[in-house]
Amino acid sequence: MKQIPRNVSIMAMALVAVSLTGSFAVADEFKGGQIATQEAGMYGHITAKVLDETGNVKQYVQSDNKIVQNGVDMLVINTLVPSVAYTGGIDTALGDVQYMQIGTGSGAGTSADNTITTIGGCAPVTFTGTGAGASDSVGFATTSVTLSSTFSGASCAATVAEAGLFDGSTGSGTDDMFSRGIFGSSVVLGAADSLDVDWTFTFTDT
Repeated sequence: MKQIPRNVSIMAMALVAVSLTGSFAVADEFKGGQIATQEAGMYGHITAKVLDETGNVKQYVQSDNKIVQNGVDMLVINTLVPSVAYTGGIDTALGDVQYMQIGTGSGAGTSADNTITTIGGCAPVTFTGTGAGASDSVGFATTSVTLSSTFSGASCAATVAEAGLFDGSTGSGTDDMFSRGIFGSSVVLGAADSLDVDWTFTFTDT
């Protein structure tokens, strides 16, 4: 996960995120330069690969995905748990992030995003996860996780331009978003195709 500020800055975080099904450690120091095309914030990486009915790759795109405000709140409330619920405006009703959904909307992601433009009949799907964490010889810690889902063109055929991670099976418009990814170019998903979408978040203190 990388930090992209509007101006050069350094922000440090030390987190231990805990969910109902397990836990993962996060220790991150975000060091940023200036990237004019993206809003300041925390980002991961997203890839999308369209396969035809015989498994041949038809299209491959990749881009950054932005962790939105609700996503940052999710990290906090699942990491630092006071004996009395938070006050002051943080949303304590956010759930565990388990679902991925694709859509047709475009435009740069912002921290206020909580929806995508959904595809009729294309429901959110659960994702699988892989990851690894280790410290190097001088003690820098890195943990990287990849979340993967496959969408069928039989129900999701469209020109896909975005995807979101949500905390519920209803997805955009009802549930809360953790992160939104906008593909660098449109992905054409045909009725006989399938779409593999991978999200990668890397947490490091280097």
